[in-house]
Amino acid sequence: MNILLLLSGYTSSVNSFKDTRNLNYNSINMKRFLDGFDYYSKLLGNNNKKIICSIWDNIGKYEVEDYYKPEICTNHIQSNFQENFANLYKNDVDKIEEKRAQWFKENNLNDENFVPISRYASQLFIRQQVCREAYKFLEISKFKPQIIILSRFDIGSRGGISIRNPIQIKQSIFRLFAEKNSVPFVLMPECNQLNMGYPDMWYFLNQNSLKKMQNLYDIYINSIFNQESDYAKKLTKGWPNSDWYIYENNHDRRQFSNTVISKKKSDKLMQYHYWDAPNIHMYYKYFFSLRKNQVEVVFSKKFLSYLAMLKFKGFKYYFFSILNEKVTFIKSIIKLTANYFYNLLSSVL
Repeated sequence: MNILLLLSGYTSSVNSFKDTRNLNYNSINMKRFLDGFDYYSKLLGNNNKKIICSIWDNIGKYEVEDYYKPEICTNHIQSNFQENFANLYKNDVDKIEEKRAQWFKENNLNDENFVPISRYASQLFIRQQVCREAYKFLEISKFKPQIIILSRFDIGSRGGISIRNPIQIKQSIFRLFAEKNSVPFVLMPECNQLNMGYPDMWYFLNQNSLKKMQNLYDIYINSIFNQESDYAKKLTKGWPNSDWYIYENNHDRRQFSNTVISKKKSDKLMQYHYWDAPNIHMYYKYFFSLRKNQVEVVFSKKFLSYLAMLKFKGFKYYFFSILNEKVTFIKSIIKLTANYFYNLLSSVL
């Protein structure tokens, strides 16, 4: 079977907001890159594969070409992107981020999930670029993939277990893609935050979906800086496939009900703030499922990602990953509970 693997972003653990022009190449940690390559090698197995990559700042280009031997590997300069982005959208960015900061300050909350808009934008831009290169390649190539994998170099090492480990590609997956060949289709991992948005670590696509992904970044820019955009209106007036919950309460379980899977009709949809629009997970939900020309989405079960991690990473890694995830979860609950009672006590006193 034919599989096309698309990888984009930084190849290693690099702070994209530091000046990478003077980066000491010998100081770059490529462990996650090598771990990711090992995972993909096992995932793709003996299938006939081709690979296309887009990277930042030429970092790891030698390793990409040596290990993956891609058909195409384009390079983009992060500082150029950031400079151009700031020139075009600085005022819009400042307004959104200031409103967000003001809201958290007024509600005496720490904004622990803040991500600069330019960081979200750069990820979407580089992903759009690799999709465009791939689509051009397929138009002139005899290579016809049954499945297209869109992902990142550090797969399997960042994020929760259920979203960071692409599932094993069995014959049932190929049959599913054969059935969906005539429509835009994507397979992605299930997670507990589907009410809010979709995960962004990996997607299995067909060529019809790849065609749509060529405008991933452009639609983002035209949506987040316009309060009258279809995206912004849906987000603020009633976010589809969601349950209303108390935004300030991280304990509110209604946010994890995954109505898109259960098909439960909500009594009240969640209404987010306009300054939530840049959130990349929310945007992916809109891009795939809430626009007029939707993509058909199927979510793979969580246990399949766990099984893939066990198969491709080994029992020792599997055991300690689960242990670490449990410990992290317990710590977060303790921290949230402590903050909740602290704020409650402060309000009383």
